[in-house]
Amino acid sequence: MPPRPDRDVLTDTFRLHIQQHTVRTYGVSIKFYDSGSDEPDRRIDYTMQVTIAPHTKIAGLWQVVLRKQNLLINRHKPDLVSEELAAYLMDAVNPIRVTVDQWLTIQSSIDNHDELLQNWPVVKQRIRDKYEGEKTERLLAKFEEQLSEKWKLKYKMEKDLFWKAFFAPMYGAYGPDLQREQQVVFPLRYKRQSLFRGTQTVHPEKTEYGTYKIAMTGNNKQQDTIRMNYDMDVNSGLLRHMVVEGWANDQLFLRFTAFQIGIDRHGESLEIEVQQEKITYPKKRGFWGLFR
Repeated sequence: MPPRPDRDVLTDTFRLHIQQHTVRTYGVSIKFYDSGSDEPDRRIDYTMQVTIAPHTKIAGLWQVVLRKQNLLINRHKPDLVSEELAAYLMDAVNPIRVTVDQWLTIQSSIDNHDELLQNWPVVKQRIRDKYEGEKTERLLAKFEEQLSEKWKLKYKMEKDLFWKAFFAPMYGAYGPDLQREQQVVFPLRYKRQSLFRGTQTVHPEKTEYGTYKIAMTGNNKQQDTIRMNYDMDVNSGLLRHMVVEGWANDQLFLRFTAFQIGIDRHGESLEIEVQQEKITYPKKRGFWGLFR
């Protein structure tokens, strides 16, 4: 059996140990692979700013704010119609605030749901200023329905890769051998949740850059394999880096990575600005008119 790290250090590592407002930024990359290909067929890149601070009203809880920025699709700014719409709709649920416990388990639905609803008419008008037509209106109606209730929005976010990876069950107690059986629900396939069962292991020694490594490998009923590798800060308990891969028949089909950019910032207000400057665009001939 490998040497076991000091129990106090291990306990502090795998729960949140943050006493002040902390802002950490991650560079995120999602790569999709066709069968047998070594190079990604498609990729999405963005930055995710994570703000976390002790809850101001409830002891033992924290508030987490996720703000997605700088979206790139296939290494360029969104320029196709579908890409531009994806960027606009990203703004409609950005930022998102939730409440978590010491194990980073979400204790609420969406804390700032009211603010997102208030901002939705601004985003919707931006889209209508640039596109018009029946298909555009159907898309807006469908998205508005997803945004209408807290539980519907949370259900939508459960299909977001960063959301699922960041809030994955990496915290909590491990056995004497630093392993435990683990179940993870994860959307490895596009917007399809699936239950994976496997073994999760903590490496017994700290890395030279101040983290503990956690790894989990599991399978679902369709025999897809998930491989999750995390670097967790020893002092704060926050994620430093993570890599999640999806495999089928020994071939890689998805690789999700998130790596910390720069250093943490501290002491800022947790207030969220949801009002955005309204931008107008020239009218087009309609959603599908752009393809003519």
